[in-house]
Amino acid sequence: MNLGTAVRLAAAAALFTVSAEAAAQARPAPRPAPAVPLPPPPSAVPVSAAGAAPQAAALAREGKDFDQVAGRWGAAFFGVRSVDFGSFPPGVPNTVEVVTLGVRRWMAPGAMGSSRIWGIDAGLGFGYGRTRTETPVTGGGTSSAQASGFGLGFHLGLPVALAQGRHVTAILAPEVDLLYASGKADQGTPLRIIDWRGFGFDAGVRVGAEVYFGFLDMPQLALEGSLGVKVSYDSVTMKPKAVGQSDVSHWRLGSDRPLGFLAGNLAVIYYF
Repeated sequence: MNLGTAVRLAAAAALFTVSAEAAAQARPAPRPAPAVPLPPPPSAVPVSAAGAAPQAAALAREGKDFDQVAGRWGAAFFGVRSVDFGSFPPGVPNTVEVVTLGVRRWMAPGAMGSSRIWGIDAGLGFGYGRTRTETPVTGGGTSSAQASGFGLGFHLGLPVALAQGRHVTAILAPEVDLLYASGKADQGTPLRIIDWRGFGFDAGVRVGAEVYFGFLDMPQLALEGSLGVKVSYDSVTMKPKAVGQSDVSHWRLGSDRPLGFLAGNLAVIYYF
């Protein structure tokens, strides 16, 4: 290679280098990728707005059903009391069944200075009874005898809550009942009208439980079952008295029925 050829090759290489650099400078630089904005942080929701209802529902589920009925009036059944007013004709007993309905209200804890939770029961009872008997008479025909009576009763109780669970309250219930009944009796042939009056008094105490249906979302509905003892006084007077009949009055532990000394009650109570 002579000197001239070498000079021409060097010049061509230099020219190629300059052209490549110029092309690189003329080419636009790549644009950076746009930044993706980050999502805003979640806004804080006040507990009072978002969690008040669930918290209240949770407290209601965890609380006692008794707390939802305390201070409210409840309709209740206080049992049936019988008033016997003699036998017209003899050997045929006559009875007035007095059914007592009323209200129950549980007071707040500490009411009237008491450390116990107590309540009040008040009831009014009504009853009506009537019998009629036809007896054959010698020589033909019949003799009729009939009797009727109306009864009225009053009930007062002071139940005390002994212990409480989520859906049940154990109770002790001292109570008294007053009954009054009156009526007429037709003694038959010969016609003889007898006026009669009866009076009854009961005093006792029952122990039992009030079960609420809060597990069915109905805490205002309750079922009470109880059992106790009572003493009773009954008095029946008649004017004028038939042959072989007399006024009757006596004290006794319960009634003359089997296990009559036990005073039991099964009732449905609904609190409004």
